[in-house]
Amino acid sequence: DLAQPFNLEQGPLIRARLAALGEQEYALLISNHHLILDGWSTPILLTDLTRLYQAQRTGTPAGLAPAFAWREHLLWLAKQDRAAAQQYWQTHL
Repeated sequence: DLAQPFNLEQGPLIRARLAALGEQEYALLISNHHLILDGWSTPILLTDLTRLYQAQRTGTPAGLAPAFAWREHLLWLAKQDRAAAQQYWQTHL
């Protein structure tokens, strides 16, 4: 998987492979381009995958929050006070 580069023009920019380690043991390998997942979003993805897996195994709902529309995020972002954000980060960095 390491030898297979990501093509930004064609994708996919995230891959998942399931490898059998034994009769009852598997490893899930997730590879992604750094444009797709960062240090904040990777734990969220892994938590959601774990919850989905457990829900599938137990036959119970995963209880994941509904996905929001990208448009909603852009609208929220447009309403933010840029000057206040800049001041915050200048103070904390």
